[in-house]
Amino acid sequence: ADKAKDEDGDAAKDEAGEGDEKAEGGAADIEKSGTSKPSGSKPSGSKPSGSKPSGSTPVKPAGTTPTPSKPSSGGDLDVDCILDPKLPKCKGGGSGSKPSSGGGTNPKPAAPVDPSLPESLSTTDIKAGVAPVKESAKSCGSKHGAAAGDKVKVKLSISGATGLVSSAAAEPPHNGTPLGNCVAAALKKAQFKKFRKPTLGAVYPVSM
Repeated sequence: ADKAKDEDGDAAKDEAGEGDEKAEGGAADIEKSGTSKPSGSKPSGSKPSGSKPSGSTPVKPAGTTPTPSKPSSGGDLDVDCILDPKLPKCKGGGSGSKPSSGGGTNPKPAAPVDPSLPESLSTTDIKAGVAPVKESAKSCGSKHGAAAGDKVKVKLSISGATGLVSSAAAEPPHNGTPLGNCVAAALKKAQFKKFRKPTLGAVYPVSM
């Protein structure tokens, strides 16, 4: 009976030992499976690395240089339209207002409508314009005691749009003198024919 107990006890011990080994083996399996899980997490860690290139893609739309270039080109168009409103570029809605303002300025230079007008005045034209007031200018000599043959030169500024004298001033040595002022005032009443230039300067001598 004792031997049988010993054998039974040994068998139980062996079974228990096998159970321990199995348990250890199970633990080993668990450890291995545990290590395999972090290894599986590494590829998952590679996924965020994959998101980095995706992060680089938004940089491309952010660097969309064509969009800022479009307004800048629009600025160029505006400048072109100011210089030449007839350009086909200027038919757009926004730039159309600028050529319209340019159209407002066009009539101003178009004021001298008559293309037959001379570009400027000739010497003959100036003499013809002064002729009606020349005697009045000469009479200044006797009024202010000028010697016979004295010459008073007067610088005239003539407006092309009207043909009128906008300013008249005696030149040295008669500038500012009663004689010079008298002759200048007489010549300022002269009227010339119209011409295309805005203004014309001329010096006209009057002999006393």
